[in-house]
Amino acid sequence: MNSQECTQRSKQLLKQRAKLTRLKTTEGNRSASHKCEECGKVLSTSYNLLIHHNIHAGVRPYTCSICNKSFRSASGLNRHVRDVHDGIKNFACDICGRHLASRASRDEHRRTHSGERPHICETCGKSFKQKASLHVHRLYHSQALPYRCVLCDRGFRRKQELDKHAIWHSGQKPYVCDICDERFRSKGCITRHRRTHINQQLHICAICGAKFTQERYLKRHCGSLHTTVRT
Repeated sequence: MNSQECTQRSKQLLKQRAKLTRLKTTEGNRSASHKCEECGKVLSTSYNLLIHHNIHAGVRPYTCSICNKSFRSASGLNRHVRDVHDGIKNFACDICGRHLASRASRDEHRRTHSGERPHICETCGKSFKQKASLHVHRLYHSQALPYRCVLCDRGFRRKQELDKHAIWHSGQKPYVCDICDERFRSKGCITRHRRTHINQQLHICAICGAKFTQERYLKRHCGSLHTTVRT
């Protein structure tokens, strides 16, 4: 981590600690409950309430210096570095043998086998196997749209959604169909397109192996490219 990143991280931590100090000062009673004014959820500590507020604000102040992924809390960042970048995976799933970096990650993974869904949305009651899935789901109940497109000012709940949206403005079509070579802007578009090829009989060029969904496309191809070599 360079000096600029260290300075930025320090500022983020100081800002979080200042908020935490203000919360403790106004509470007056350490045993008092910590209730979110936006959704009514009750947290056990001031720190947990502060981190919870980041969900509604769309704020993720802790950033990984290796891959730039951001997190709402320092513990989330530390868990990410350990699980993804350190490569230490000492906890094995007793069902499939997959190794995970922590006991919590192993237990979350095991639910993909058991079907258990312990993480429940307090707004609509929908349940999830993993805590991260519940977090993503909660964003759709929130009215906060912190990520704005600089070209059309459309708002998004997550940075990943904004990045996908930006592709539409750029005109790029990075996703290529491996059957007909048609190009698309998003994974969703190419997935829908590929369904059109399911159960279709492909017409294959005997000379170069090119594949076509209709016989007329194959004839056009052969007529324009292989006329001189056909027998």
